Amino acid sequence: MNKRKVGIVTYVRTDNYGAELQGYALQHKINMMGGFEAEVLDIDHVGMDKKTYREMIVRGILSRLKHNPAKGITEIVSIAFKMFRNKNLTINANKTLREAAFSEFWDNAITHSQHIDVDRISTETGKYDVLIAGSDQIWNYLRTSNLTVYFLNFSSSKQIKFSYAASFSISKIPTKRKKEYTDLINQLPSISVREQQGAEIIRELTNREVEVVLDPTLLLDKEEWLKIASDRIDIKEPYILTYSLSSSKGYWEIIHGYAKKYGLKVINLRHDFIENRIPPYQIDIFDAGPREFIHLLAKAALVITNSFHGTIFSINFNVPFISVINRLSETNSRILSILENIGLENRLQYDDDTSLIKPLEMDFCEANARLEHLKSKSLEFLKSNLQKNA
Repeated sequence: MNKRKVGIVTYVRTDNYGAELQGYALQHKINMMGGFEAEVLDIDHVGMDKKTYREMIVRGILSRLKHNPAKGITEIVSIAFKMFRNKNLTINANKTLREAAFSEFWDNAITHSQHIDVDRISTETGKYDVLIAGSDQIWNYLRTSNLTVYFLNFSSSKQIKFSYAASFSISKIPTKRKKEYTDLINQLPSISVREQQGAEIIRELTNREVEVVLDPTLLLDKEEWLKIASDRIDIKEPYILTYSLSSSKGYWEIIHGYAKKYGLKVINLRHDFIENRIPPYQIDIFDAGPREFIHLLAKAALVITNSFHGTIFSINFNVPFISVINRLSETNSRILSILENIGLENRLQYDDDTSLIKPLEMDFCEANARLEHLKSKSLEFLKSNLQKNA
């Protein structure tokens, strides 16, 4: 019996732990089911255009100024300074090592297609019986100017197509983009999203009820993840692991508060290559790839992060964690949704609440039970759509 060929359209090769690991998880899980040959499509990620980028910057500035004018100005100056430094930093050996670690994971862990030119995607994906959109922030217009690709608008009527755990990441769709989104959503016959906020957006735009499912990384258990982990970077003493794509002064005050309270070292996974002054109990790691990320997180005494995937890997591995978010962020729904679904809202901390210190110990029993239920529901959605006829 011939296996069904499955093509997955998502964000990969982005030098981001969450993006690479969710891409790996979905193709791996489908291939382990039997009866399918799944691979991630190697397409170039088309970022946002200049107009959208300016819009995002202006919205962020206005939001901060409206909430707290004095503090907002300070934050804006700080962000601008960091962006300038990032633009002008010197490429060093750590950057080369990190890129090599990500490339190795893409080449050897993720089953993927040959490179596909976006302009020829319709003709070059005709071999697939099934096309899947997801997961990650593929439906966030602030992340791409090519939404049609991530809504599988290039597919033929002979192909089964659906989304798995696609994310808008934002809380609402701007009025001027509602028709575009409505048309794209309506041409997709079966939809699942990663957050409840996403389901509400679709209901508002199309009056459709859609499934909310787990991020693909939660479809694999800890033991499955550890099989592909690497201990190339190994820390012997107890530590706090922190990973952040964008941080604030309050974020770091929270981390150092926990480090002093519990007497733990801080292991900081860096996504940039700027040399900063750090306290003696902190170690900055610049060259960890996805395999090292898994190992370091699994061994941590505590994880403090504002990353969605940093949060859900902590949950999956039953590692105590603190999810730090900014009250003004438009992307909080990602973390809030999963914490509410499994009853761990008490591990949330706002970055302006720097004096709060939560207990180190956590009881994951109830969360694990809820997670298993959500996992069964998510797998049922995935299997039923994979087995459909076009």
